[in-house]
Amino acid sequence: MAQQSQTKIFFEGIALAVVVLFPLTAVIWVLNTQNGPTSSAPVVVTPAATAQPVSTSASVNISLDNSGGLPQTVSAGQIVPFSFTIENLGNSAASYSYKVYVVWNSGEQDVIDENSVSLAAGASTDISESLKFESASAKGQVYIQTINPAQSINFTLPR
Repeated sequence: MAQQSQTKIFFEGIALAVVVLFPLTAVIWVLNTQNGPTSSAPVVVTPAATAQPVSTSASVNISLDNSGGLPQTVSAGQIVPFSFTIENLGNSAASYSYKVYVVWNSGEQDVIDENSVSLAAGASTDISESLKFESASAKGQVYIQTINPAQSINFTLPR
């Protein structure tokens, strides 16, 4: 019995060393001492992906500012400004990564902005962007997304 305990401790130590030394694909041999003789079965362990810290109280709201002021038509070369607000609805300071991009009626996609903003609890910020139209017949679906927590709004230009 003492020999089995020492052997089990030895193999558990080896298994721990394998997990520490080979974290991507470690093979652990599990010893089964409850049902008579020692038997082993291979178990493959892969590490979990490293998670980014997330504030559980983080909550965000995105809103388009002055959507009624967006043009109904555009001309070639026209630059259309627009702005949106990101508001921290949580009860602690947080950083929000956001992405603004357009999907044109031609199927092409262009990133307008990728950035992040830090806001105190209850604070908000206005962000101004612009979109240039290469032709009067161009139409684009504009997307504004926060990454963590995920939220998205979209609108069409020209309206």
